[in-house]
Amino acid sequence: MNERTLASIGRRMSVPELEMLLLERIARRRPASIVRFNDGEAKLLGTPAFYAQSQLTRMLERWFRDNRLSLDQLERLRAGLAAAIRNADVVGCPDADWPAEFARANAVLASLAAGHPLATVLVNFPQAMILDGFLQKTLTGIDFLGLVTSRDVRGVVRHMLEPRRSAWCRVPEQALFCYEPHLPRHFPEMFDFLCASIEVPFQGAVFLVGAGPCGKIYCDVIKRRGGIAIDIGSVFDVWAGRLTRPEMDFTPVRSYYERVVAVPAPRDDDVLALAEIHQNDGDLGRSIDLLRMVLRLRPGSVPLTLKCIECLLLVGDLPSAKGLFEALAQAGTPGTAVSRAAARLFMDHGHRIVAGEILAQALYVDPTDIIMLRLALMVFTEADLAVPPPPARLHADLVLASVAALQAQPGDHTLCFNFARYLGANGDVAQAICWGERAIMLFPIEIAYYPPVIAWLGYVGRASDAGTLAEAMAALESLGPAA
Repeated sequence: MNERTLASIGRRMSVPELEMLLLERIARRRPASIVRFNDGEAKLLGTPAFYAQSQLTRMLERWFRDNRLSLDQLERLRAGLAAAIRNADVVGCPDADWPAEFARANAVLASLAAGHPLATVLVNFPQAMILDGFLQKTLTGIDFLGLVTSRDVRGVVRHMLEPRRSAWCRVPEQALFCYEPHLPRHFPEMFDFLCASIEVPFQGAVFLVGAGPCGKIYCDVIKRRGGIAIDIGSVFDVWAGRLTRPEMDFTPVRSYYERVVAVPAPRDDDVLALAEIHQNDGDLGRSIDLLRMVLRLRPGSVPLTLKCIECLLLVGDLPSAKGLFEALAQAGTPGTAVSRAAARLFMDHGHRIVAGEILAQALYVDPTDIIMLRLALMVFTEADLAVPPPPARLHADLVLASVAALQAQPGDHTLCFNFARYLGANGDVAQAICWGERAIMLFPIEIAYYPPVIAWLGYVGRASDAGTLAEAMAALESLGPAA
């Protein structure tokens, strides 16, 4: 089945053939878009025909966390991604012998290629071209190199490739790894701005791109403007010292970061990268020592403080982690974004009471912060928290703030559902049903919204309504293969 599927996509291309194509395009300054198509893109385009809805919503959680898209926004992203894949010169896809989770992407790709065959390379070509030295040999000393990524790897790129000129187009980081949830979402808030701001300085200018599903669309934009775009994905993570895939090799950049961090006043990004590499090596002690050493010189650095808190929580040192956040707060009232980021760190490591204390204080500073509200509702739903304000006052204020926020943004299905769960946990089942049904109406493909509402309906004796929702949920789950 896999071979037939692969044959229906288009001509199979080897890595050496791809490298020859790239050399020809760079030499002749001919535009090109070379992109990857793996399980994330496949779930975005192949649900529900090839994947279960729950698999898609887990990917949306990874990309956007608790700030997901509306259905209209999701359809717009899908349409843009499909067009970018069809317009690409080369589409890398999983090989026939890859695990089924990845190989199923080929069936989605074949459906896109119907009537419009695509050229394909059947390996993880960015890593392959790194391993055989092609990218370094080809791009070293190049006139211009554009970087479209969330990672500030300009120093590493200058060290390894020495381009005569480079430009960094910064895109928002994937929400799963992001400490800055106050920033606008990558899509749709930043997407149009980024598409407009990518400047191709001359015909045939080379860009390296790593920006998730939006990155494929940026590659298409670059090609249309005369550039050569290569989607290298997680290679940027390696260059930034970030472990986002199994079995990453940081040897090419470890010595660079050790050298640049040794100079007086190293950049925060370089310190973070070396701390990440130590952590990836299993040496959290070295990460903590490095971060503490630099924080003694720059005690107000938010990124370094948050990273040190994370490392301390990983080694189980809760008192030191709390003390570090308190020291940051004493230096000046932390902004809501910093409080959110710290609260999520404590919550993710099982310390919900600490997270609740931080959120309760921050909400009284800015009760209109919707992302803070989402997080607070989730934290206070799942734990019996002892927080500084009187619980009755906090409950009343959370309800008032949530209602006001939903009046201002009635389409926020995530806030709507979090509010419903909070109300249900506090005994207001009638209102929980009301807001839970609204969340389902706003985003019916999110299967996680259904079970609590079904349970609440059963609790109040609305068995027929509970059965109707259960049937809808079962139909939704049956639209794609089991996760």
